[in-house]
Amino acid sequence: MGSIFKGVKQFISGKFTESAEMIKGLVDGWRYFSQYEVFIGIPEENNEENESGISNAQLLYLHEQGVPSHNIPPRPVLNPALSQEEVRSKIKPIMRDAAAQCLMHGNKEAAERDFHKAGMIGRDACKKYITDGNNLAPNAPSTIRKKGSSTPLVDTASMLNSITYTIRKKR
Repeated sequence: MGSIFKGVKQFISGKFTESAEMIKGLVDGWRYFSQYEVFIGIPEENNEENESGISNAQLLYLHEQGVPSHNIPPRPVLNPALSQEEVRSKIKPIMRDAAAQCLMHGNKEAAERDFHKAGMIGRDACKKYITDGNNLAPNAPSTIRKKGSSTPLVDTASMLNSITYTIRKKR
């Protein structure tokens, strides 16, 4: 596929069939880019429940918000991890390329590959943010004794392992 300028130039020069296909590709690309997004978190298909009936997504939400009644301080992960400059500087050019592939070339497949790249970077950043534990409220001494670890949010690793990405239709 060429750029929109090439499509318009062909159309003006009388190459209607070629330009019509190119324009259709561009419209499809625009539609894809405007309707789909990269979701980083715990999608429904990764949302297993633990023995107490709490799902991984619920558990992550409770930890992100904190539960003062149970002495659980807020430990936000997703936004802080994805807002780190090193993460943003990796994702930004990839998403810029995805936009160019869709909006200028009508290449949904290339844009989708870029969405996957951005998703993997975001997923890995969130997991690293948890396993590093440097920016999270520390575990209480009683929790450390119970778990045998001072790293917050890593007990069975079920929640950690369920953090992933998906490309989905925008809601």
